[in-house]
Amino acid sequence: VYLDAIPIAFPTGADALPLAASFVALCRERDVDPARVDVHLGMDPIAALARDGALPGDLDDARRELCRLAHHSRVELGAARSLAVDAGVWHRAGGHAVQELGFALASFVEVLRWLDESGLPPEATHTEFVWRFDVGRDVAGEIAKLRAARLLHARALGAAGVTDASPMVLHA
Repeated sequence: VYLDAIPIAFPTGADALPLAASFVALCRERDVDPARVDVHLGMDPIAALARDGALPGDLDDARRELCRLAHHSRVELGAARSLAVDAGVWHRAGGHAVQELGFALASFVEVLRWLDESGLPPEATHTEFVWRFDVGRDVAGEIAKLRAARLLHARALGAAGVTDASPMVLHA
């Protein structure tokens, strides 16, 4: 795999800090600038907890690791998106579109608070996120869900004081 030629996305998890360190080491081993690689590390401890029923540690451990990952990503992986908002967990659990959007937005806002409390304000961290949605057969309904997600994302960032927000990065 040519690391700097294609986007690379890892599945959502709660323990992406070791993955980030290994990825940086791999980039350096291959003589690739990690800041030029389009990588999505996919850390979402809230979705991992909902999906798996447990975390590698407790939620406080996951919070500390998530904040360390965001700090690490900003220093070592300039173009990376280290964090995810995985709404697919709620879709696969049988949630309807409104529940998916509500839980995803609540997770996003909570993680923004964690980051803000660790010294990384929303203006600096909103570009660390990739949003992930599962879609079903109802094309019109699923398109409406994704459009609503974009609007909710923008509203949440506006409420957090972000005036110049980058567009949402979405995997569906």
